[in-house]
Amino acid sequence: MASENHSLNTLDRAILLFFQLGNILLLFIDLLGIAFWGKVETSNPSYVYYFGPYFSRSGLRKDLVTFRSELTNEGASISSVVILRQNCPEPLTHSIFSNTINTVNINSSN
Repeated sequence: MASENHSLNTLDRAILLFFQLGNILLLFIDLLGIAFWGKVETSNPSYVYYFGPYFSRSGLRKDLVTFRSELTNEGASISSVVILRQNCPEPLTHSIFSNTINTVNINSSN
């Protein structure tokens, strides 16, 4: 019985190591700019969402179905979906208008 627990712990450790190595590899390909990312633009609200990184285009496409469904269930209207091969975009979610906001000083006499 003790050997079964030891075997289970060894298997758990092997699985954990496998996933850690996969995450390290994914970070590495992202740094190289060869990871796949999904760029989803919505209107109402007007946002851009980056979804990734992924090793393969097919894996990204599969998960984008769920991501798009979640966005539409929250009331967003999807205006475009693009698959990109690049490194991590920053920020991962932002308003389309975030770069065009003007600051107004309400204490100004003008």
